[in-house]
Amino acid sequence: MRHPRAWTALFLAVTAVLGLGSARAGDGDASITLGTVPEPPVYVTNPGGAVTIAWEVEGYQSTTPLRVHYILKDPLHAIVEEQDYAGSTGLIVSRDWTVPAGAAAGTYQVRIEYYTQQWGLEATAEVLFWVGEPTTPVEKSTWGRIKAWLGL
Repeated sequence: MRHPRAWTALFLAVTAVLGLGSARAGDGDASITLGTVPEPPVYVTNPGGAVTIAWEVEGYQSTTPLRVHYILKDPLHAIVEEQDYAGSTGLIVSRDWTVPAGAAAGTYQVRIEYYTQQWGLEATAEVLFWVGEPTTPVEKSTWGRIKAWLGL
């Protein structure tokens, strides 16, 4: 190689731009299990339907928890709800969210971020759920189209 320093500098620059350095989530041992009830393909009724959002941070015993950050975003990525759980208070959580009147139909995103003294952002998890209008069962709507086609 003619210019090893140039190649090293280029590698470090590309690594920094791509975010492949050591300061990224997942350097510690922790992981997050995250889910919703109901989960797709079942829709949460709009408005008034409720979704249960539950998570558990696992493998955190070798680090000191700083906080768990919860974020709920609507289909346009606007933050609907967010909360910080200090220390170890957010390691195992189950919470409900009720769809308010006027909420946008579509795919909602839940994101959980786990921060520790040792690593900063150590682990993240995301899950999606759907909010929409109650639908007619497929059998009824299909039968209705068949009856209309036959003129019954």
